Amino acid sequence: NEEDLKNAWTDDYGVKYSYDRKRLLKVPEDLILGKYTIIDGIQIICDEAFLKCKNISIVVIPNSVTTLGTRSFFGCSSLTNVEVPKSVITIGDYSFCACINLKHVTISNSVENIGICAFKDCISLNELKIPNSVTRIGNSAFSECRKLKKIYLPNSIIDFEGSKFLGCSSISQIIIPNGTKGKFEKLLPGYEDEIIEENELEQYSNEVNNEDLANAWIDEYGAKYSYDRKRLLKGPDISSYVIKPGTLVICDNAFSLKENLKEITIPDSVVQIGEYAFWCCKKLEKVSIPPSVVRIKKNTFQYCFALKDVILPQSVKYIESGAFSDCPNLHPLPRDIKINNNDIF
Repeated sequence: NEEDLKNAWTDDYGVKYSYDRKRLLKVPEDLILGKYTIIDGIQIICDEAFLKCKNISIVVIPNSVTTLGTRSFFGCSSLTNVEVPKSVITIGDYSFCACINLKHVTISNSVENIGICAFKDCISLNELKIPNSVTRIGNSAFSECRKLKKIYLPNSIIDFEGSKFLGCSSISQIIIPNGTKGKFEKLLPGYEDEIIEENELEQYSNEVNNEDLANAWIDEYGAKYSYDRKRLLKGPDISSYVIKPGTLVICDNAFSLKENLKEITIPDSVVQIGEYAFWCCKKLEKVSIPPSVVRIKKNTFQYCFALKDVILPQSVKYIESGAFSDCPNLHPLPRDIKINNNDIF
């Protein structure tokens, strides 16, 4: 209130604190400072404290803070990284709403409540891990996070209010603890295909056997998927194909010798691409690897003579032997990656 501001202690940057240095009251909207460090001992970042501070990209929050107030960082459009310290219990309503450049958020294992619309309209956020201390997530907490692809949810959640992931058009993996699928399918109706238990990410084999093929589900193009739609066993030999959303694994040899394949769309749900998966797809021109893939396995794209462009996300750390061997038109890979062998080309 006005009395708080009248009696405030002001630091060198014009930031106002309560006289006892326990609350951060207000930060000037026109503060031009890339990084701001909140003073030690602060317990509360008050409502609208950083409201529309458009020039701050990093805020260092001390371990003394327990509460982030309502709209505390609302509209901080340059904010890119936030680390919520282990002392914080509550992330208030609209705390980081409309932080349009916020890409990385670390939430410590002390937070119990995430408020209404806390991360709404954080359109650059693509992954978020909720710690197992959180019991309540407010209505529309992640709404309109259009680039959010993966979120980890703990078993501790009791109350997940309202519209959940409204407008999160890229969401492909909701990763939950083992043995909790029934609970989260009730909490998150309509997201059954995106919900994945942690052990599912590890248990799916790249290899295909006769039993897999005998029990396969076949789509309208003749592609064969495992009965649970998590593995693509065999792809069709057509010019353009979109792999079904929710697929986790493209199996070994899935598209090998598909000489008519020119264009392939791989959903963000895919975490593994098997050996020889696109071997000898002679007309394939471009591939975009999804952001959960870590390894390009051996001979995956060998003899893709027309392949010109490969888009690799930051998640890819390893490329195995012969992965791009005999791809004469392939442009240089865009960034440094650990090469398992010298003969990847």
